[in-house]
Amino acid sequence: MTEAEWLAATDPRLLLNFLDGKSSNRKLHMFSLACWSAWPWQPDESGEYLRKFEQYADALITREEYASYAEEDIVEPWQGAWLAIRFSEKHLEAHRHVSFIRDIFGNPFRPVTFLPEWRTSTVLSLARGIYSDRAFDRMPILADALKDAGCDNEELLNHCRAETVHTRGCFAIDLILGKE
Repeated sequence: MTEAEWLAATDPRLLLNFLDGKSSNRKLHMFSLACWSAWPWQPDESGEYLRKFEQYADALITREEYASYAEEDIVEPWQGAWLAIRFSEKHLEAHRHVSFIRDIFGNPFRPVTFLPEWRTSTVLSLARGIYSDRAFDRMPILADALKDAGCDNEELLNHCRAETVHTRGCFAIDLILGKE
């Protein structure tokens, strides 16, 4: 796959196939979580099931703790990502899946190297708040803070300013917070 094909793709399966072997388990879990969270049907009304899955994805609880809560076998991350597409495609349009993939994995043809000097207290505070509060409407403010910190990476700044889907696992937030 070329960068032009990546940017033009409308089938999430093509993008996911390309990412095979190039992504972390956490990123795959975050993609699954984004799909399940956007799905109109939820496993429980309280949202506790998805919160536990998110805690597991972020390594805040162990696989065993999640399995005991979920009372089910845990599928491997790659399989989970494919299942998320398969089960949610009846309720989510393909462009939503594609948006989630691009937000979480970024552009693999233009990986961003995050410089330590960009990780100021303001940038960190904004990124932590966006992540914990799911306040992705603050992404343009984060872009301004990054710019003030000396960030000149247009890929990163444009992503933060883009009026697009942002979700937990967003590559920009993960870079700042040192998550993979």
